[in-house]
Amino acid sequence: MVQNRVDSDQAAFLASAAPDPARLFAGGVTRGGHGVGLANCAEIIAACFGLDSPAEAVTGRYLGAAMDGPDYLCWFHWPAIVT
Repeated sequence: MVQNRVDSDQAAFLASAAPDPARLFAGGVTRGGHGVGLANCAEIIAACFGLDSPAEAVTGRYLGAAMDGPDYLCWFHWPAIVT
């Protein structure tokens, strides 16, 4: 899990651009970058678990994001490979 404190400007942007934090994993949400970072993460997690789509990874809570007061939380599960 990653936890970052956001300032009021950042919180307002997130509330406006992604009122449902799962939207961040669909791509295109950016404050000046390319908006592909979390979408790429969703693609990788979906592939690792053999899921049909990044959206399935998000709805299955393999990864996600949320606001907790002034903190932005982002998490993902990574499969362990034992040989």
